[in-house]
Amino acid sequence: KGIVKGCEISGCALSGGETAELPDMYNSNKFDLAGFAIGAVERENLITKDRIETKNIIIGLPSSGFHSNGFSLIRKIILSNKIKLDEKISFTENTLGEELLIPTKIYVPLLKILNKYQLLNGVAHITGGGLIENIPRVLPKGKSAKIILKSWQIPEIFNWIKKIGYISEHEMLKTFNCGIGMAIIIGDQNFNKVKEIFDELNEKIFIIGEIINYEDKPRVFFE
Repeated sequence: KGIVKGCEISGCALSGGETAELPDMYNSNKFDLAGFAIGAVERENLITKDRIETKNIIIGLPSSGFHSNGFSLIRKIILSNKIKLDEKISFTENTLGEELLIPTKIYVPLLKILNKYQLLNGVAHITGGGLIENIPRVLPKGKSAKIILKSWQIPEIFNWIKKIGYISEHEMLKTFNCGIGMAIIIGDQNFNKVKEIFDELNEKIFIIGEIINYEDKPRVFFE
């Protein structure tokens, strides 16, 4: 049901699948679930690095949680602190397990609208590698990103993991999305139009930074 719902949100067709029979690898009550998506785009509609210019605005779209990244570290922290998945945590009515299993937000409908109006100069999905590694992947040579950390409120679940796991700020930003699931780069002249679209859809956005000149390979600077 979850896969079907995800396909419906994204406007994708679920074209097929198979079940691997691996009795020597998995116990009878366990299974492995994986999937992938393939898309097509007209060449003139590709979002390429040459669109990005100095002073472009970086907008953060809120995440719904960990988005399936950093779970090796999360598991290690939970085990070392002897925390059970069915325990309630102080800042939410959810158990820890329920909080960790919140589905990953799908941004496809939002991005399709923005792309329809040719408002996107760059798009960075904040997955494994966090803000530190994912934003530079979409930047051209000679450009970097300046991110203002206080421009959005980091969700409590990330602060909780950071505290009980004694994780440094740098490691948090390199491992988790820290509340920003997608970063989009737009021209400053397009901000009002973008904000209008998100307001109509009742979706939050944060201005989290801007593009700056930087002669070395692209990176992220935090303030």
